[in-house]
Amino acid sequence: MKQPSYFFSPTLLDQYYSLCNSDTIWEKYYGHSETPQFTTEEFHETKYQELIDRINNVKTPTTEAQAKGTCLNEIVDCIIKKKSAPSGGVFIKTIRSMEDFLEIALAKAKPKTEEEQKKIIQQSQELLAKIGKAFIYASLEDFEFFFDVDFCKSIAKYFDGCICQFYTAANLETSKGVVELHGYLDYFRMKSIMDLKTCKNYTFGDYAHYNQRFAYPYCMITSGMMTEVQDVEFTAYRLTGGNSRNLLISGVQNREVYTFDMKQSVEILTENCESFIDFINNNIENIDRNTTRIFGENR
Repeated sequence: MKQPSYFFSPTLLDQYYSLCNSDTIWEKYYGHSETPQFTTEEFHETKYQELIDRINNVKTPTTEAQAKGTCLNEIVDCIIKKKSAPSGGVFIKTIRSMEDFLEIALAKAKPKTEEEQKKIIQQSQELLAKIGKAFIYASLEDFEFFFDVDFCKSIAKYFDGCICQFYTAANLETSKGVVELHGYLDYFRMKSIMDLKTCKNYTFGDYAHYNQRFAYPYCMITSGMMTEVQDVEFTAYRLTGGNSRNLLISGVQNREVYTFDMKQSVEILTENCESFIDFINNNIENIDRNTTRIFGENR
C-alpha cells in the first residue's frame, strides 16, 4: 500500500460530521427555545471555525465537561491498572481524612497569614462535614471535582480485565488518496471494543454516527492486533451531582452496543474520509501547514 497522504482521527471526522449536520444539531439543542443562543447560520459558522481550529492544531481552553470526563477516565484507569500516578496533567487523591484534604487545600491557596490559614481550615471542615464520607478528589488545570468512590469503583469493575488506552492505527485506501486512521481506544477485551463517555443528558442513539464505531475495530483488525471484533460499545454515564446540593459526582450507566461489520465500516469510513478531503481541498486557504498534522507534518 502507498504511504498515507492524510492522517485523520475519528474525533476529527466526528467534528466534520458536526459541521455537515449543524442544522440538525442546532434543532436538537436550540430548536425549542424562544431565545436561542445562536441562529442556525451563527451555529454553522461556529462549527466551521471549531473544525478549522482543530485542523490547525489551535489550542483551545478546556471546558468543565471535558475536564470532568478526562478526570473520571483517569480515575477508572488508575483503579484498573492499580497505579497511583495518573497521566495527562490530572491530579488524583483519595480523601479519607481532614489531613488528606488540607494538604491539597493549603497547597492550592498558599495562605500568607495565620488568619487566611484558619479560614481555609474552617472551610475544609465544613465541606468534609457536608460530604460525610471518603471521596476521590481530582483536578485538571483550573477545574476540581469530588467523585463518589463507589461510583468510580463500579465503573472500574465493569471494565475489569480490559486493556486500557490502547493506540491503534491503520491505512485506508480511498479514491482521494491513502488515509491513516489513528487514535486511542479506551478499552478492549476478547472481541469487544468499548468507549467510556460522560454526558449531562442522554438519549439512546446519541453515539450511532461516531466514527470510533467504525475506525477503531477497522484499525485493530487491519493492523493485526485483533483477529475479530464482534461489537463496539459506547458506555455512557449521565453524570449527576457536583453541585452545592450534592457535592459528590455519581452517575447512571447507559449502553449502546453495535455489531461490527467490516464491509459496512470500510464503506462508511471511505465515504467520510473522501468527503472530508474534499472539504480540506475547498478550504485549503484556511489551513496552516506550519501547524496542522493532517498531512503528516508536525506529528
